[in-house]
Amino acid sequence: MLFTHSSFLFYFLPFALIVHRLALVKSKRGEYGNLARLVLFALTAIFYGIKQPWWLIPFGVCIGFDFLWATLLTRCTRSGTRKLICGFSVVQNLSLLSAFKYWDPIQRSLAAHFPEFPIPAHGLEMPPGISFYTFESLSFVIDVYRRHVTPPKNPLEFFAFIGMFPRFVAGPIVRYREMASQFVDYRGMQLGLGLFLFCIGLFYKSCFGDSFAVFTHYAFGHATAPTLPEAWLGSLAYTMQIYFDFAGYSLMAIGLGRCLGFVFPDNFRTPYLARDLQEFWRRWHISLSTWLRDYLYIPLGGNRNGTLKTYRNIFLTMLLGGIWHGAGLNFLVWGAWHGFFLCLERWFRFPLKNLSVFNARAVTFLTVLGGWVFFKASTFQEALRVLSALGNVRHLSWNTEALYTNPVAAGFCGLGLIYCFFVEKHVDLSQVSNWKNVPLRGQVAAAAAFCVAIVFGFSQLIVPFLYFQF
Repeated sequence: MLFTHSSFLFYFLPFALIVHRLALVKSKRGEYGNLARLVLFALTAIFYGIKQPWWLIPFGVCIGFDFLWATLLTRCTRSGTRKLICGFSVVQNLSLLSAFKYWDPIQRSLAAHFPEFPIPAHGLEMPPGISFYTFESLSFVIDVYRRHVTPPKNPLEFFAFIGMFPRFVAGPIVRYREMASQFVDYRGMQLGLGLFLFCIGLFYKSCFGDSFAVFTHYAFGHATAPTLPEAWLGSLAYTMQIYFDFAGYSLMAIGLGRCLGFVFPDNFRTPYLARDLQEFWRRWHISLSTWLRDYLYIPLGGNRNGTLKTYRNIFLTMLLGGIWHGAGLNFLVWGAWHGFFLCLERWFRFPLKNLSVFNARAVTFLTVLGGWVFFKASTFQEALRVLSALGNVRHLSWNTEALYTNPVAAGFCGLGLIYCFFVEKHVDLSQVSNWKNVPLRGQVAAAAAFCVAIVFGFSQLIVPFLYFQF
């Protein structure tokens, strides 16, 4: 179920908020009761399983076994046995993720190169959100193993933590220790602030993100290389689309979390204004980058074992981060691209002292844009065609028909660029902690944003969230 779909906006969301509020009546003051936890988990099951009920099976396997592993870890004191139990969770989650995400692509590749070795394909659609809830569940078990958290005695608390429909499909990735205190010291639903953030996120997605999506075809999806203007327009459009699409989803999820009474961490902080790639990854998909740092980069050794191993750990972390997004060569190269340039920055101590703020941001943005070309392209060859076209000054012709036939989308694209690079840095939504702190002009702007997003979004084909495929 999409946040932007009418069935969610006008049916499921009001129903969910009303039922959730009624469930809280049975809770003690300052505590999130069992009935509320059960209702939240049931709402997530409806939200997630209404289209394909079988998606709930791998989800149930994941959280059921991980709660079992975590419980066993608390009862076991032998170091070797604890490592074995934690290893079971790692293997279970990575196997579940790999089976849906990588089995069929690998099977197709092997069938093409080695037809004499038939490997059956399961042919099942990858359940949306499997990359996110497996990472959350796995981090819970690892934190229990590290004795950073204690698993709750009541499994409903763990199930409610994992099964929160606002962030279930595409994050933000939240750690159990970040949420446990909120269950104990529950502050109540914040409908005003939550809907305020949700409306702004809806506008990001429907007006900015979907408008940029109209122009990505200029660079991608062709058998021949685009011209220089087409390559730049399509690449820039995708670069902006994936930001507003995913940042919009994250903001909507954070807003819905507030509606339910929970605070989720920020996931984006003006990433395209970063002065180097390291800063970019502190601002982009923050919940994933911090997860990779804490559960992959640091366990690999981080920067503790010398320069060469530090570079190795950086590169491997980004490479595996690319593979996490999918089995295609494009994701592998995208991860390697960022790993290589992060190592290069560290070697030369970027940003260079001689670069101005503008130039440092421009270099970083262009590096990120080049990476997005690999991320978006359907094949490695297509990515190379687009990258080469970005510098091909001999082919300057292009068809401007799309700009004239989509004037509203083009207008939103212009506004989106202005907002991203000049306005957004002055709008820090993370500092708004209470609906009473939102000025009247902000409330009016959010209401207007919701109306515009509804009218514009429903007047065109609904574009699915990009990160639902991961």
